[in-house]
Amino acid sequence: MTAKLPPDSKADLEKWAQEFINTPSHRRTLHEFHIYINVSIKSDLSWFLRHLRESNGVLFFEALDWNPLTDADLTIYCDASLRLGMGF
Repeated sequence: MTAKLPPDSKADLEKWAQEFINTPSHRRTLHEFHIYINVSIKSDLSWFLRHLRESNGVLFFEALDWNPLTDADLTIYCDASLRLGMGF
C-alpha cells in the first residue's frame, strides 16, 4: 500500500518549499509565513525537497506481496470469552 500526492499537488508543494528557501533575507512578513527562516530550517527544507523530488510515494509495508502462512514471524490463536476470561 502506497500513499502518493497527485502530480499537481506535488509540484505546488515543491514550488512553495523552493520559494520559501530562496528568500534572500531569510525573512518573510508575518502575513506570509509567520516565522524566521534560519540556516537549520533552510537545510531541513532542502533535504525535504530532495526527497520529495525522488519519492514515488510513502510505502506503508516492507513487502508488497505477503502470505500470512509463510511470511508471519509469529501466529497467535486465542479464544476470548466475556465470562470465563481468555485462553490460548
